[in-house]
Amino acid sequence: MEVIIDGIKYVPEKPIPDEMSIWYMHDNHMFSRLYGITLDEILDNADLIENKSSYGMLCSVILQCKSKEVRRVGECVHSHGKDKKSWEEGKITWRKAMEEDPDVMRLLGTNIK
Repeated sequence: MEVIIDGIKYVPEKPIPDEMSIWYMHDNHMFSRLYGITLDEILDNADLIENKSSYGMLCSVILQCKSKEVRRVGECVHSHGKDKKSWEEGKITWRKAMEEDPDVMRLLGTNIK
């Protein structure tokens, strides 16, 4: 949103993400944070959790600036237990969205415990 004061246009700076968080939501709406500095590590961690449950969801990545959410990247991927095909296809789509976002790729190296 821009503001004009005394003929001068002020446009707020677009916040640059400085942190990201990645979560897996369990069927009881509890969340586990996923760590890893590569997409493979993150997806492997999601698979470990998913294999132990009947339902869950790999959430969109949350990008933050100064601990406030700026935006989310990617679609959530639902797991329905035995339906492994939709889980695998969803992870491919999720990974593509992450690879196409420069902020996610820049911040991956900071996603450690």
